[in-house]
Amino acid sequence: MEHLDPHALVTRFDDRLKEHVDAYLGHDVPPQLHAAIRHAVFGSAGRLRPLLCLAVAHSYPDADGDLALSAATAVELIHCASLVHDDLPCFDDADTRRGRPTVHVQYGESLAVLTGDALIVMAFEALTGPSSTPHAISRLVPWLARATGPAGGIVAGQAWEAEPDVPLAGYHRAKTARLFEFAVMAGALAGGAAPGPWRRFGRAVGMAYQAADDIADHAGASDRLGKPVGQDDAHHRPNAVRREGIRKAMRGFEKALERAHRSIPHPARPELPAACLLILRKRVLEWFPHATDTTQPRPAKPPRLWSQSAGELTAHHAEREPPTRVES
Repeated sequence: MEHLDPHALVTRFDDRLKEHVDAYLGHDVPPQLHAAIRHAVFGSAGRLRPLLCLAVAHSYPDADGDLALSAATAVELIHCASLVHDDLPCFDDADTRRGRPTVHVQYGESLAVLTGDALIVMAFEALTGPSSTPHAISRLVPWLARATGPAGGIVAGQAWEAEPDVPLAGYHRAKTARLFEFAVMAGALAGGAAPGPWRRFGRAVGMAYQAADDIADHAGASDRLGKPVGQDDAHHRPNAVRREGIRKAMRGFEKALERAHRSIPHPARPELPAACLLILRKRVLEWFPHATDTTQPRPAKPPRLWSQSAGELTAHHAEREPPTRVES
């Protein structure tokens, strides 16, 4: 079994993403559109979704690394498309993303719309990589379509913002968690495992991420985040802090991460997906380093997840009873 850590996985992913984008953007792509697509994809990005996909895949000994990279590329391209569309004047009207001008500010609104559309198309083509068998494609394509589409996917999440009465959990799941679910289920498929047991893990990570994003929008600083803050208040959008207060929102973030940790199935290397949870929490503390000190009572004992090393996490998983396997 090849030994890979999160840094090595991200390095492999960055190489594959560049390879896919370079191959796709041939001479027939208009120059401004070419530049706008590259602007949307590359830069200072966290790559958490593709990392989760690869971490789940490589937590199994017989992972198809190429299939995992294809799925991870699709995940990131869909995510980039959603950011381009979310930043448009008709939605957030944001000036910055990842610490630089948004696509519509740099290249104009019409090219930004086309860039988002192009990235969605490129994402689905990424699923047809060299090792993507008909069986894999027949599962991954509808999964990604549902994670992206109007029935509980990213499109639904964006559309909920136009509704007068919004269910917060449903909005968060559609806007964010569904793509995380796809990422980990695709990773499990590439790992040769049943994807179904990983859905709860992906959903919990996605809900934690969205809770953190809500807190960041309320309490973060734009120079740390690389994007404007206060957007939810400005656009009267649902936000966990607005609904529940910052202390409860922060507790919700921590509980979602704990839920994710408990729901990791029993792969050979559970420390890989567990490490992704630690990376997410560390990133949140970098966004607003004093949030956990000021927004919630200090627990008498730190949650076990945050006091364990990767090796201890592995031992902890080995002690648990394996969950019932559900085929998906």
